[in-house]
Amino acid sequence: MGDCSQGKGPLAELDYWRDRNAALSALYEQLKAPRIQRFMELYSRVDLSLEYLRQDLGKYYMEAKDNVRFLTTLERHFKNVTHGSSFQSVSLVNVWHIVLQTSSSSVWPPAAVSD
Repeated sequence: MGDCSQGKGPLAELDYWRDRNAALSALYEQLKAPRIQRFMELYSRVDLSLEYLRQDLGKYYMEAKDNVRFLTTLERHFKNVTHGSSFQSVSLVNVWHIVLQTSSSSVWPPAAVSD
């Protein structure tokens, strides 16, 4: 799992988030094992940094999961743009509008910047 997408373009970005989601999902699921839960409970009594790392892992996992979910809705359009097929901007705008409406982290329309 690298820091940047291999290649360029929207499909590479989608691949990056899919890879990141898979890796973080595997780690997150391993932390749910009873043995690991007991270890985390005991160790957190001594050092809270492990709990902060677990929380960060959960946050990054949810971010990757959400990004894959939203970018997957645009994948067909990404393929059209990348491979030069017929591009329908109206359809893409409609999908993008749905993504913005369902995203919990997006604020639309953006607030005006005051001087």
